Amino acid sequence: MVTLRVSPSGPDVLNDAGGPFSPGTGARLRLAQRTTQIGPTTNTIDTTERVIGSELAADPNATQLVVQLADPDPKLNYIASVKLDVFNTLDDTVINITLKLEASRDGGTTWVQLNNNEHGVAPAVTGAASPDGEHADSGGFRQIELTRPLTSGAGFGIVAGDASIRVRGTIQADQAGAFADSRNVSPGNFGTVVLQLEECF
Repeated sequence: MVTLRVSPSGPDVLNDAGGPFSPGTGARLRLAQRTTQIGPTTNTIDTTERVIGSELAADPNATQLVVQLADPDPKLNYIASVKLDVFNTLDDTVINITLKLEASRDGGTTWVQLNNNEHGVAPAVTGAASPDGEHADSGGFRQIELTRPLTSGAGFGIVAGDASIRVRGTIQADQAGAFADSRNVSPGNFGTVVLQLEECF
């Protein structure tokens, strides 16, 4: 039960039935969000799984994008998501890209998969120049996203006494030719990534 007032000296906010205000399931308590752009020389989406960060490198330790909440509670609920812009450079072939979300309860030593999905990225069309002068304008670009919907802390693997919960994303293509790349962006803003972790009632 939470006591809320319209103003410091105002009346209490009540539920419809007149009782004390009680937030429903899913009301947000805390939000951790991080964003980055992947550089144009390190934005190849490999056929081997890579951790998403400011680079898509084989060694994620220096570049991985991670969100963290301290003192998580197994009795609360959590939502995690990752999204980024991708581009298929092939002329006539769909590239399938797999996203995964992973969680760590030990500061990043051990990672456990939360969920995954797959996105088919349509091919580019040869000869249709894009405004940035680099890529085809018809097809090829899209945003892909993965969300772990509202889930109990226990479902995230959280147990009482955990010091933190961390979340990161990974990415993998089924063939060469895909890049993390954003269309019509300022120079250098390749493959904009957004990673979020929410704590909720």
